[in-house]
Amino acid sequence: MADLSPVETLRAAAARLRALAEDATPGPWRVVEHHGITDDGWKQIAVETDDPGNSIDVCDVATVYPDDSDADAEWIALVHPGIAEPLAEWLSDAADLLAAHLPIWAGGLERPDGSTSPVTPPDELARMVAGHFGPALRMARVLLGVPDGQ
Repeated sequence: MADLSPVETLRAAAARLRALAEDATPGPWRVVEHHGITDDGWKQIAVETDDPGNSIDVCDVATVYPDDSDADAEWIALVHPGIAEPLAEWLSDAADLLAAHLPIWAGGLERPDGSTSPVTPPDELARMVAGHFGPALRMARVLLGVPDGQ
């Protein structure tokens, strides 16, 4: 994923969200029961979907930190596949907006009078992108497993 432009990074993250959500158990999810602890120390988490009475085991949560395992289960249920489309749409919209702004911000465009707009230095352009699209780019990099700043 390295060497993606900011616009490509946003679009790749949106695509990844959509692809993963399409193959996952539809949400929303709710933690409905804990089936206890397995012999190897894992808490089994079941979630209920919108299909009434249909609960499924989605994951096992390590009980290494037992005080956190209930919160982990609630977090997993919260971040179900149903959030993928709104988040992907936000990332796609940010990509479109950034793609529209980059040529203007970069400068060097021909004006109606025949002159060209000043060219923005790369470090200043990077600050402008980060200032306006930083949260979306950070989210995209997390989703793609790319360290921030790359």
